[in-house]
Amino acid sequence: MIVKILSSASNFAGIHYNERKNDAGDSELLRAENFGSLALNANPTKADYVNYLKAFCCSNTRIKKIQFHAVISAKGKDYPLDKLSDIGVQYLQAMGYGSNPFLIYHHTDTNHRHIHLISTRVDGDGKKVDDRFEKLRSQKVMHEILMRDPHYEADQCLAEAMKYQFSTLPQFKLLLELKGFKVQEVGGKLSMIKYGNVQLLLEAGPIKERMNAYVFPKKRARQLTAIIRKYAIDKIDDQWADFMKKKFGVNIVFHRKQGYDTPYGYTIIDHPGKTVFKGSQILGLAELFSAPQEKRVTELVREMAKQPNLSFHDFQIELSKIGVRTYDNGSYSWNAGNSQLSLEELKKLRYYQRLHIASEFKMNDASCKSLLGKALLINPDELNSSILSNQKFETHRAAMEYLDQSNRWEEGLSHFNYRLLRDDQRIFLFIPAEPALIQVEKLLGRPPSISPELIPHINTMTDLSTNNELLGHSSKESILEALIGIMAEAQQRPKEDKDNKRKTIKL
Repeated sequence: MIVKILSSASNFAGIHYNERKNDAGDSELLRAENFGSLALNANPTKADYVNYLKAFCCSNTRIKKIQFHAVISAKGKDYPLDKLSDIGVQYLQAMGYGSNPFLIYHHTDTNHRHIHLISTRVDGDGKKVDDRFEKLRSQKVMHEILMRDPHYEADQCLAEAMKYQFSTLPQFKLLLELKGFKVQEVGGKLSMIKYGNVQLLLEAGPIKERMNAYVFPKKRARQLTAIIRKYAIDKIDDQWADFMKKKFGVNIVFHRKQGYDTPYGYTIIDHPGKTVFKGSQILGLAELFSAPQEKRVTELVREMAKQPNLSFHDFQIELSKIGVRTYDNGSYSWNAGNSQLSLEELKKLRYYQRLHIASEFKMNDASCKSLLGKALLINPDELNSSILSNQKFETHRAAMEYLDQSNRWEEGLSHFNYRLLRDDQRIFLFIPAEPALIQVEKLLGRPPSISPELIPHINTMTDLSTNNELLGHSSKESILEALIGIMAEAQQRPKEDKDNKRKTIKL
């Protein structure tokens, strides 16, 4: 379906054009709405509509091109006229003309059913209807309307299904059912049903022709057999099927009798190859559900561990989808056995886990990247972090300004859930809630005033980079908790001299 906005006009030439079509029998007026008292006239004329629209525009004489004129075209002549008219009304409402008087004409003089929409660019308050980026908005509006139209959706789904190779009618019906349609055979035809109504009625002829043209793709079938054998570990269920669809674009649909969990068969829809297979054409059901050899599982796990930039957490999630459970110590298991990652594989996965977490930090300069690199034992050059928004920067600046001026660092850090880090002579603020890392001097615009009592409570790089607890965690939450825990421990160290008179020094 196509929408096109025609050129604006200083008069309502669009009405004259459509009324001439009416006189020739090539057009009819479908709707005339928001015309006030004119609606009481049983047979308004062309002049009546034009005069009413001109009068409606009199409240703003600065707008010279007062006509809005658009055309909406559907492919062929099968699209229901009432639904096309409804789409026209929805379109006008979305474009800002729904409360204005408007006319909708239907034309029959081409091979494609289409309607003309005519309204005024002046609204009821005498203001110009917003026409900024009008043509771009027009396409977006039409797309959004069509996505809500079940008839159009049915038409699109049918066109997409006919691009696939299928050898049986149930395979064709499955393609439509996966799009949310119920398919029924009635009198030699197929009904596509959605929202309780028949949205499309299909002739059997074209579908049978497509079935008869089926050619079994041997090469692609061998590829799919190898892929499914490789990834069929021992948890063959709907979650595994979802993994296969996301990773390879292959829909695996299990068929079960009502009340039974065990499938009696399955179908494979190969979206990249546009082909529907019987499951037995690729891999027998018994072999699919048979326990795999340990070698197959180990090869799959090690191949996945070699993937670049894969964090330990994502590694665990991906393997869980195919029935392999992994643990923080690098061991993994499945129903038929267990094994262990090598030390190098485990180190690599944990490294990328820390790198992924560090990349979520908000930082405002290179010194913060360097500090975080030291803290988490990662290369700071590999960090792709974003900066803290101006609003949040100002919020934390105000809090730190208060702490610095009031010298209530100890209770303030606890209240705001802040942690301080020291690297050489620089002090950094660690904000776990963001998470974020900011150099305090740049936050305040000057060096902070830190009392001598507080110095022992500020973590140094030695506290973090030498603590093995950080390196033994896998999830974002556990690594951040460990990082906070180490800092909290440092901030709670007993003071050497509680009675030491508070002094203020500049760092």
